Amino acid sequence: MKTLAILCAFISTALYSQNSFFYFRYTTEEGLANNTIYDVKESPNGVITIATDNGISFFNGQSFRNINTQDGLEKPYIIAIQYAKNSDLYIANYFGNIQVLHTNGSITRLAVKSESTEEIGLYNSELYLKKTDNSYEGNQSKIGYQFTHIHGKNSDITILNYTENHIKLPEVKDVPFFNNNQETAIIRNRIAYFGTKSFAIPKHLPSVFAAIRYQNNGLVFTQNEFHILTEKGTILKTEKLPFSLVNSINRFRICVDKQNRIWLSLQKRGLFVYENNSWRKLNQNLGLSDQENINNLYCDSSGKMWIATNEKGLYCIPNIEITHQYTNSNSDFFNSFFVHNNQLYTCNRWNLYQVTSHKLKPIHTIFNELKLEFSLGYTNHKPSFYGLPKEFLSTQILPETENYSFRKTIRLPNGNTLNYFGRELYLFDKNHVSEYINFHQFKNEKIYNIILYQNKLIANVGNRLFYFHLKNKTFFEDRDLKYKPKGFVSDIAVHQNQLLIAENNALHYCNLKEITKSITEINGIKLEQINKIKVVQNEIWILATNGLFRISERGNLVLNSFNFLPDDDVKSIFFYKNNLYVGTKNGLATVPEKLLVKSKIPSIKSLYYYPEQKQKRIENQYISLKSDENYVKIEIDIQNFQSKKNQIVSFRLDDSTWRELSQNYVELYSFPYGEHELHIRIKDVNSDWMYQTIRVDKAYPFYLTFWFWLVAIAGISLLLYALYRRRIQIVRQKLLEQQSINNKMVELRQSALSAMMNPHFIFNSLSAIQYFVNTKQAHISSEYIAKLSRLVRLFLHHSAEPTISLADEIHRLQLYVSLEQLRFYPFEFTVSIDAVSHPEKLHIPNMILQPFIENAILHGISQLDSKDGIITLAVTLEGNTLSIRISDNGFGLSLEKKSSTHISKGISIIKERLESMQKVYPTKTFCVEEMPLHPEKTRKGHLIIVTLTVL
Repeated sequence: MKTLAILCAFISTALYSQNSFFYFRYTTEEGLANNTIYDVKESPNGVITIATDNGISFFNGQSFRNINTQDGLEKPYIIAIQYAKNSDLYIANYFGNIQVLHTNGSITRLAVKSESTEEIGLYNSELYLKKTDNSYEGNQSKIGYQFTHIHGKNSDITILNYTENHIKLPEVKDVPFFNNNQETAIIRNRIAYFGTKSFAIPKHLPSVFAAIRYQNNGLVFTQNEFHILTEKGTILKTEKLPFSLVNSINRFRICVDKQNRIWLSLQKRGLFVYENNSWRKLNQNLGLSDQENINNLYCDSSGKMWIATNEKGLYCIPNIEITHQYTNSNSDFFNSFFVHNNQLYTCNRWNLYQVTSHKLKPIHTIFNELKLEFSLGYTNHKPSFYGLPKEFLSTQILPETENYSFRKTIRLPNGNTLNYFGRELYLFDKNHVSEYINFHQFKNEKIYNIILYQNKLIANVGNRLFYFHLKNKTFFEDRDLKYKPKGFVSDIAVHQNQLLIAENNALHYCNLKEITKSITEINGIKLEQINKIKVVQNEIWILATNGLFRISERGNLVLNSFNFLPDDDVKSIFFYKNNLYVGTKNGLATVPEKLLVKSKIPSIKSLYYYPEQKQKRIENQYISLKSDENYVKIEIDIQNFQSKKNQIVSFRLDDSTWRELSQNYVELYSFPYGEHELHIRIKDVNSDWMYQTIRVDKAYPFYLTFWFWLVAIAGISLLLYALYRRRIQIVRQKLLEQQSINNKMVELRQSALSAMMNPHFIFNSLSAIQYFVNTKQAHISSEYIAKLSRLVRLFLHHSAEPTISLADEIHRLQLYVSLEQLRFYPFEFTVSIDAVSHPEKLHIPNMILQPFIENAILHGISQLDSKDGIITLAVTLEGNTLSIRISDNGFGLSLEKKSSTHISKGISIIKERLESMQKVYPTKTFCVEEMPLHPEKTRKGHLIIVTLTVL
């Protein structure tokens, strides 16, 4: 016991957890003007404005736009800013003058010294400055605050002076106080005024350092406390501050957020928030030490908190309720949960933690040191540890729990429980008596999942799914599902009588017979490798390596490291007390369920395009382009503070398909003439689409206008008509001469082609005969010579004839194919002329079909390894028009083969012959078509259709 106690004490010092918020951090790397920030405000149109040590930055959630001295600022050191109701921005330069940035972009300089202004306040169209005065009296530092009334009767009213060892606080008279995200309060005669609202300050509170409206009451801060007051001055609540507001080493900032939490920043002390009747320190949740100064706090209109630091840049906390928790090793991941005695527990492989509201509480056990990897879950509705050896008792860790050596469990219809891990299966009856399950003729496979579907047990072993049953303590495999996985199946589940299958990067819906639906992306985000499927209250949750995805009737949802999670690789989820707990590969996220809704739709504030390389704002959603403006660039000014990396922007021109943009601008080259509509849409990954349409009108050049073409066509028509009468006879005479020449050339080409045998064919035939003689296949060589001689005689017999009967042409083709069948393997050649009566009476051009048959043999079926080649010749007759179809079942004819062979030259001559005959006999039909026989298959085949008018 002593050794165990020492071991646990050692582990307790080694284990710790660290917490943080989900936050965005912006620095100069993202475009911020400077990492030292003094003030933050939100413009009336929602732009976050940042006063830095190097000018002013304007942030729309996407990018920063900076202004500095070259833009009109007196000095680059901006220490305070404030917006007026008309959107003018008041600017305080360090030891400069107050300047005003107007909405038209111009900057004016007021004759008022800003000196070391800390805050700018506006009250009833009057301007107030809160200044600091750092000086020394002897060896003591003196920090004084002055409030200057710019447009009123009073000026330079010092209301507070204090030194290191002594504080002097005058009576409260006319004092302005500032609240960053609300209007300035004016205190007169112990009454604080907020516009039309006011509340009294009790007489025993003379030292008021800040006055803020708080819900329907007032909130005032004294040196060590804050007080909530009614309108009449009754104190409803008094609470101590974590440290004094004012002393020799710290200044303070106060802010109230949209959830009425009180934020307090104390120099050299840290950042604090008051909620649930207590103060909580927060700066460490942002990775900030107490020594790193926070210069300002600001809550914008949507409730996001902005934190201005001295050298660390700008922090934005979208919601303080979203927290991230880590263990002592960021490589560990949170894989499971259970609830025990109304407390939530989780583990990261080999460490157990109790999940509290703001941190992880380690539960120290000997398992930590031994590195026993385990997980949490339920067996028969009882919290259980999985993966621990039987000799370890979980009741020594948490009472009334159980531990098992397996890792997964499923409850059977008869009340028994099947527990498994890999190839280890145990059956537990209702009395918790376990029996080992043997395997009957089972492959050496690992079982990843077992589910109960339609009263049948289905097992997943990664590359296949199958039914099985248990009988006499034995596992019997029944049969595979009809669906055959093509990849790795990581998980299976059941939802509304549908089987869900997670296979690689897709989620399949299956009804056992077939896939009814597949999902590869949700809300525009493609699924990557799926870890698990969880069905919770009729909603499907997909745990993937690139985030957490929800499929639900109330709206699909995507959670990732850009909006809620500490890491994209999600391992487990758990719902408890209105929170979603997400265990990732690197951290645990707590997300309130109320945030699992659609996000705010991003907005397009303005659009710009660039004529002649100059930026021009698009007015009335209309652009007029000159006829020579071919390149169009349209920049989209988007306001979206949710997540730039979760933002989807796409566009289309007219009714074309949507194209996604990687940047916030559209570039179009060779823009077409006429009127067009450019559609732009934008969404956050969890929001609806926001659409914007721009009408673009590009002028036609003069030579494409209607009047130009009308005049040109009329002039050309008159000219052609004048020439027509003069040249008609000449053209007719030339046409007759050309027809005569074409007829003669056709006859000569035809005679030359018919007279010559393909030298490749003759050479190949002789080579084949030589091969048969050398191999002592005399009967085959004799048969080959006999057929070759008959074929030669037929060629010579018909060589001088321009036409040949269809019967003789088919007979000659059959003889030619029989020779090729001897040379190659015996492929199939079928001829169909049943639909043609009296083929011996129908004449067609001589030697018109043989090159296509030869082409089908050499480049079609001779390329097949399976030796199942088929060539089909089908002839049909409609009226006096023959349709001849030649097809093969090869791989199709490639372009390279079309352009290089002797056969292709013969086919080109045939096409020229048919074109010439078409010109000679314009009322008849002579044409040829080529196309794949089966375009959708690997073996596309080849189809020739020759259409002829019988001669």
